[in-house]
Formats: sequence, C-alpha cells, structure tokens
Amino acid sequence: MRHRSFYIAVVAGLVVTFASLMFTPRQAVLWGTIVFFAIYLFFSLGFFPRATAEFLDKHADQEDAPAWIIFVATIAVITSALVSLFQLVGTKDANGLELVATAAAIPLGWLTVHAMAAHHYAFEYYSAPKVAGRGKAAKTAQKDREGLQFPMADRPDGMSFLYFSYVIGMTAQVADVNVTSRDMQRLVLMHGIFSFFFNTVIVAATVNVVVSL
Repeated sequence: MRHRSFYIAVVAGLVVTFASLMFTPRQAVLWGTIVFFAIYLFFSLGFFPRATAEFLDKHADQEDAPAWIIFVATIAVITSALVSLFQLVGTKDANGLELVATAAAIPLGWLTVHAMAAHHYAFEYYSAPKVAGRGKAAKTAQKDREGLQFPMADRPDGMSFLYFSYVIGMTAQVADVNVTSRDMQRLVLMHGIFSFFFNTVIVAATVNVVVSL
C-alpha cells in the first residue's frame, strides 16, 4: 500500500489524541502528534538504511509523501513546536509528563519533516523519465533529469537521500550535492527556506522559555 507508514502513524496519532483527552486534555493533541512523529520515524529510519538504489528505482513511490501531506505535516510541526513551547511558558504548575511532551515534540517534529522530504527527493529522483541510449551524452542527460548529482554514488541509495535532506534541515544549504534540474531547485529552495525559519523560530522560542523559567 502506498504511503503505508504515513497512514499507520496518522491512525495511531488519532487514537492517542482521543485517549489522552481523559488524562491530559490540555496536551491531548500534542501527545497524538508526538506518537505520529515517532511511528513515522520508526518506519522511515528503518527503511532508508535498507533501501538500495535498485529498490528505490522500483519502489520509491510506495513510501513517498505527496506534496500536500508534506505541507500539512510542516504546518503541524510548526504549530506543535510553538504551542508546546509557549504552553510551557504559560503553565506554572506543569507536571513531569507535560514537560516530557514539550521536550519531545520539537526534535521529533524536526526529524519527521526532513524524513518526509528525503522520501520525496528519492521519489522525484527515481521517477524522472528515462533517457534513451547508453552513451555518455545519454548518461549526462539522465543525470540532468534526475535533478541531483551525488559525489560518491552513481546511483544514490536511501542513506544518500537521508543525508541530503538532513543537511538542508541543519544548514539550509545543499553542501556537496549538485542540483541539476529546475523542479528539484524549487523543492530544495522551499525546503531550505522552511529549514532556516523553523530553526530560527525554535532557537528564539527556546531562549524565551529558558528566560521565563
């Protein structure tokens, strides 16, 4: 089933959200979001190390998150991170469980959105139309269509895309991977802009929390 890990994570997150209403209603949505993040990461971080180039060439579309899902997840990450941080500031009687939820939401959300991006990069790369021919010119044209040129891999595997995505997430730049197509440029640009502002907001909000404690 396509997007299996996403759907399983969504169902688990919804179940935990409704269950949490009985125990910690003011953080029920946050706990559901945390479970979604954790389960999606469990599947994703187990998938990438085992994903060879040959496997991705045939199955990259099965785990790819569509653009609208990435957009929704991005909004969820930003919202849950900010709500959890500022909720902690405004709560004078926060218990240990609430502190754990607040501390877990931000890194899990950050890891999740970049794992989704890695899936999408793999899909875009291996779904590029094939160029006919076997010569050097055909190979160069194929590389241009695929959109990314990795320095140590003729055919990148799962870890290559995970590396690429998290480097952008940490630095808002592409490091040693060349972008060779307009479509991929647009994706990388949006990813880099999001990473810059999200990281900035996290740092600013964290400083605010520390000062307020």
